[in-house]
Amino acid sequence: MKYVSTRGQSPALSFTEILLGGLGPDGGLYLPEQYPQFSQDELNAMRGMNYRDLAFAILSRLIDDIPADDLRAIVDKTYRADVYAYARPG
Repeated sequence: MKYVSTRGQSPALSFTEILLGGLGPDGGLYLPEQYPQFSQDELNAMRGMNYRDLAFAILSRLIDDIPADDLRAIVDKTYRADVYAYARPG
């Protein structure tokens, strides 16, 4: 997935290329070229997920240049009750 600047004067880049950059070189914000679409079945399944699994399900559609196992590890380390106060157990 590529991300484009809201000002349209910067090259389309991958998630890892924009992650720590803040604004694009043209001063615009980077947004996905296109947003992922979720089926009704996927949305229904998401309703029963805990926050960590929901975060992974969504982020994995927006981040395709970090291996899934690595992204899962990042999400699991981030969305824990002792780190994220609003996490549901699970």
